[in-house]
Amino acid sequence: MEKDLKVIKKKYGESMMHLCRTYFPTLLEQEGLLPLLLHNNFKESRSLAKDIIDNSLEEEFKNFIYNLVVVENNNVEKIDKTPEELLKEVGYKLYQCHTEEEIQAFKRYYSPGEELCTFRGGRLNRCHVFFAVKENVDEIRRENFSTPRRQDEYGTSVISIQFTKDNTHTLSIKIDIIIRLLIRMQLLEMI
Repeated sequence: MEKDLKVIKKKYGESMMHLCRTYFPTLLEQEGLLPLLLHNNFKESRSLAKDIIDNSLEEEFKNFIYNLVVVENNNVEKIDKTPEELLKEVGYKLYQCHTEEEIQAFKRYYSPGEELCTFRGGRLNRCHVFFAVKENVDEIRRENFSTPRRQDEYGTSVISIQFTKDNTHTLSIKIDIIIRLLIRMQLLEMI
């Protein structure tokens, strides 16, 4: 992700880098994808982000980029389970947040300095917010890693799952692609 953001910043400027980090976190998980999409569709210009913002084209830009992404496996299996049932199978309980207070209740699972940007407030204005909490969360202890890893048991004991309220329903989590697709399909039915 960081490597791609540096490439975008170099070719398209810092504003575009911030725009891409905000709108395309999922695409940035696939190294090289977003810089390639930009390179193939836009001339290098450090004013591209300014032009997009000044003309209120953020939503169109976001939709354009997501429409460029080809889903390799269109054979999606019909799932007859709810998001709650799918997550329960892998040891999680799902919560949907409807208020800022509900979001803030999950802050207790994070150590000081580890809190998500979700806790800063206002997230419900543009996203549907869910939390998946490991059933044995109270038994999981933080390890003092010299180099922390996102995918350890502690780091995945409480997961924030967010979908933007726009037409792209951009998913913001880091999780296995199969589970992500299953959860996304089922959660969108709830919205």
